[in-house]
Amino acid sequence: MMARTSEDFVVLNEDLSPVVKLFSPIHKSKKDKKDCYELQVTEQHLNKAGTFHGGFYCTVFDIAMGSTATDSIESIKKIATVNLNVSLIRAAFQGDTLSIRVSLLRKTERLIYLSAEMFSKESLLANATSTIYYVAGDRLAQAS
Repeated sequence: MMARTSEDFVVLNEDLSPVVKLFSPIHKSKKDKKDCYELQVTEQHLNKAGTFHGGFYCTVFDIAMGSTATDSIESIKKIATVNLNVSLIRAAFQGDTLSIRVSLLRKTERLIYLSAEMFSKESLLANATSTIYYVAGDRLAQAS
């Protein structure tokens, strides 16, 4: 990873989910109106073939898009991914820096639609779309 200053990024809070700890640190920044996330592929992320495990592609996309969705909602009470579509294009390897760029496409009263792309050294590795359900403010009692 390239050297950063505190103005360039924040480290994603591990309290978002225990799963975030599997990938820590995840760096988050804003570039060209998109949320950008970066993390390093380590040995614990590899499958038997020595490449980044397919399930981890899905997990990283879910973490990144969930973080972007959460940041877009005031007084969030509840959030859940209801749909996640991932297309794997290329393999990632130990030591690779993964960059995920997330775009918020649309937000309604209960749903957020997002898309994301994952790169390593400017090569597209995977892309994803997600639909996230949320409850904000005092609507939690009504949603139960």
